[in-house]
Amino acid sequence: MEVDHKPILENSEIIRAIMVKARKLAGVSQRVLSDRTGIQQSQISKIENGSVDPRLSTMTELARALGLEIMVVPQKSIPLFKSMSELLATPESITESDMEARPAYSLDEVDDG
Repeated sequence: MEVDHKPILENSEIIRAIMVKARKLAGVSQRVLSDRTGIQQSQISKIENGSVDPRLSTMTELARALGLEIMVVPQKSIPLFKSMSELLATPESITESDMEARPAYSLDEVDDG
């Protein structure tokens, strides 16, 4: 089976951009992130600027230290997740409220009147 590696590369760029933006929004320096994770600050810098291809375990550790989670999704859902991720990857489009947890839905209020 032939595997198309291009989407993986695009997604890793998106993940990096989201993680850099999340770190900056949280007011966390690379040094502080290094202290939280035990990953050298110089390695974090290389990961953020795309000069190294980190292990999944490293990216997971960094993400979790920033309150994020890396997930595997069904291939059919990739267009949806990719479009959402691309919106978040645009630095000027991410706000602090985007990084806060909130319910995926809300119940309509029942009007008894």
